[in-house]
Amino acid sequence: MTGRKLVLEQLDVLTDEVRGLRAEVRALRQERTRKPALDPAKLWLSPREAARLLGVDRKRTLRRLIADGVLRAVKANRGLRIPRTEVVRLIETGIPEPGKRAPPPRSSKPKRLPPLEELLAQMRETKVE
Repeated sequence: MTGRKLVLEQLDVLTDEVRGLRAEVRALRQERTRKPALDPAKLWLSPREAARLLGVDRKRTLRRLIADGVLRAVKANRGLRIPRTEVVRLIETGIPEPGKRAPPPRSSKPKRLPPLEELLAQMRETKVE
């Protein structure tokens, strides 16, 4: 074997090693950039977490949703916090077109009962058999 062939073989071996190392580096970078899953027990989300769940841009789309009143947000000690229920509601109903307001969330307030006198009168009128 000549010296030239030996050098070419060593060069091929080194090239293969470099390719393998590049693949390892790529895999490590992907692992590092993978974001951890959100804790399902977390009730209040940061804007970054909410945007990630909704799949929208935090700076533009999420701020627009909050400004349009589509997404409710609360000021807290460390900035805005968004209730997880709001994010789930928006995922289920869909994100409206810009400028359109989403349907208001269902109210959890109980219905107002008529005055007691009316209730008593209705009870007296009903016949029990």
